[in-house]
Amino acid sequence: MRDISEIELRRLDLTLLMVLDGALRHRKLTAVAQQLGLTQPAISHALTRLRDILGDPLFVRRANGVQPTPRALALAQPVAQALATLRDALQQGRHFDPGTAAREFRIAALDYAIAMLVPDFLARFSTIAPGCRLAFCSLGYEEGRMALANGSIDLILGIPAASGPFLQRTLLTEDFVVLARPRHPVIGRKLDLAHYLKCGHLLVSAAGDARGSVDNALAKIGKERRVVAAVPQFLAGFAAVAGSDMITTAPRRLAKRHAAAFGLRQFEVPFPMPGFEVGTLRHENTAQDAGLNWLEGELAQALGKVR
Repeated sequence: MRDISEIELRRLDLTLLMVLDGALRHRKLTAVAQQLGLTQPAISHALTRLRDILGDPLFVRRANGVQPTPRALALAQPVAQALATLRDALQQGRHFDPGTAAREFRIAALDYAIAMLVPDFLARFSTIAPGCRLAFCSLGYEEGRMALANGSIDLILGIPAASGPFLQRTLLTEDFVVLARPRHPVIGRKLDLAHYLKCGHLLVSAAGDARGSVDNALAKIGKERRVVAAVPQFLAGFAAVAGSDMITTAPRRLAKRHAAAFGLRQFEVPFPMPGFEVGTLRHENTAQDAGLNWLEGELAQALGKVR
């Protein structure tokens, strides 16, 4: 692979790098054209120039978009970081005005967090930031951190662990309650450990795991529960519990917000059960991003209202 000469480097411009970054993110040239406000022929011309300068095909056309070459993938993170650094530099001293801004915020979030934000936060967001958009997705632990590093998402909202070049902010501490339908055949006015273990349980797990934090807590006291089903979303789990004899152990704030809509009863967890922290995680190169700073504050305020 030949070195990039000063003359070839001079042939690069910001638009070419933004096209490369967009193609690596979206893998669809139509999406890149829409994002940058360019025509599709302009995108194709930019990629032709990049191929000539870098001496690599960069992308191979597929039926559903384009597939990056190894050379393109190697450029993904440094190009994204270079663009982020430039954005941060240009944003110095500027303020984010949600009333006039036009921006998409890409957030990887736990189902718990999304359910907590619906509908109040989304209604408020659409009012105070009418030109902005929220795009939520679900990503695993490592996948989420890789997405932050390459800039394909802006923020993780969930249970972040601070490691690497990331900024963490704790928004709240959560604990658990038990939910069951009215007139449950096993549970009376109160719930003790024996009756808890006698019930069939529904586990909420994005990955479809058969064990969770509840099972780890029970193992510490030498007990085990019977998990009947695992579902990826809390509200679907609440609906399943409302229509069956299963019970579920769910975050207290989420139960307070949504359990009544499903007609569910709440009980205290009858054994020692540790809580968890909910917060945000961002890449350190977004520290001066006024828009993300604003959004993070709005999320903190919205989640903090449910006690």
